[in-house]
Amino acid sequence: MLRPAPLTVSLFLTGALLLALILAPGARSGQVDRVANLSEISESLADLAARIRPGTVYLEVEQKSGGRREGGMGSGFVVDSVEGLVVTNAHVVGGQDSRVTVVLADGRRDSGTVVGLDPLADVALVRISPGLATHRLEWGDSDSLRPGHLVLALGSPLGRTFSTSFGVVSALGRTDLQLPVKGAYQDFIQFDAFIDHGSSGGPLLDMEGRVVGINTAIGGSLDAWQGISYAVPEALARRVVEALAENGETRRGWLGVSTAGGEVTASYADAVGLDRPYGVRVRKVTPDSPAEKASLRRGDIILAVDGYEISSHEQLRSRLAALGPGIRVRLRLWRDRATKTVEVLLAERL
Repeated sequence: MLRPAPLTVSLFLTGALLLALILAPGARSGQVDRVANLSEISESLADLAARIRPGTVYLEVEQKSGGRREGGMGSGFVVDSVEGLVVTNAHVVGGQDSRVTVVLADGRRDSGTVVGLDPLADVALVRISPGLATHRLEWGDSDSLRPGHLVLALGSPLGRTFSTSFGVVSALGRTDLQLPVKGAYQDFIQFDAFIDHGSSGGPLLDMEGRVVGINTAIGGSLDAWQGISYAVPEALARRVVEALAENGETRRGWLGVSTAGGEVTASYADAVGLDRPYGVRVRKVTPDSPAEKASLRRGDIILAVDGYEISSHEQLRSRLAALGPGIRVRLRLWRDRATKTVEVLLAERL
């Protein structure tokens, strides 16, 4: 997590949201209708949380640091109950040789083995005894999220195990976090459901109970949490988890362009005829790269990767890393005041 924060927020958030629901046009027909609507919403959320909770876990971790072992904690969720695969953050696990104890929602405990971890994506995979977990969570689709969508965050903030908080997606594609790992991928979901130390690695879920992100970091100051929480999106996390499960490591896709500092401003968009500022400019094409073979050139603006709109260099990096090598992707470009679509076979980043 980026910064600790006080435990005071979710009641205010929930109260504000429910007040908005009460005042909504469809809920003004009378006191009985309002009470019925709120009761249904409350019961639906409680049912959803109860259904999800058995698929989550609490982690106790001992990491090596300076010749000694230090204790830590975190959260996670089961993605394969048969094989016993648990997803969490890489910064929760710490290292391949860390000692991990996994606590299931029903209180049973088991020693976990670190299958693999990817610090750049902040994703790790831990294995517990096959068949021990009785529930697992399904992946959702983070690309379908929009600001305002409702989400649940499950985890163990400050050691308060198996806590549930409720909020909305605040923004997508956040890339301005100060992270301890150099070169870490940034394309975070920002949301306002409460998380804190101990929440890292827990699932962020949509209203169908599907995992759309891995809770990773918070923003704010020590004395006033600002309602800012971050999650690694499913679009990146899911592929990393699949790669760790298969090979114990992650292989990354490589396009072969330099786009750092190439964000498209409003004035630049106007100058080149774009209807709005988005995309990222190609500043250099690496010789004999997938980009050169697909005829990309300096000055092209990459607008989207497989239909996913790009607005920053960091988003492009994360999207290509999520896709991996050997995959064909469709890039939508802006060139000579018109759109152009090209297909590129990604190579492996070495």
